[in-house]
Amino acid sequence: MQDNYYDRNKADAFETLFGSTDIGRNPTPNRNRHVVLRFNFSAFNNTLETLEERFERYCHIQLSGTLKCNPDMFPDDKKQQILDQPALSDKLNELFLHVS
Repeated sequence: MQDNYYDRNKADAFETLFGSTDIGRNPTPNRNRHVVLRFNFSAFNNTLETLEERFERYCHIQLSGTLKCNPDMFPDDKKQQILDQPALSDKLNELFLHVS
């Protein structure tokens, strides 16, 4: 639900999803204003030996998708600079520095 409320790419669906609710009638200034990274950690039912590798791969896919969905905020050169970082934590740090 928070994903739909805060994600800037879901503004067109706001009335459909929230129009008849209290938050729909009285939205906050943060409504559909943010880049949202969505992670579903319930997808990891792997062994301990494969968990780190699959977690890194999953997070990279989610991050790449978020960057592609927000091209006005992440031009190709910045997107590549973020994705070229060696570790997931470095990628996220680079992303946070850019959006701050």
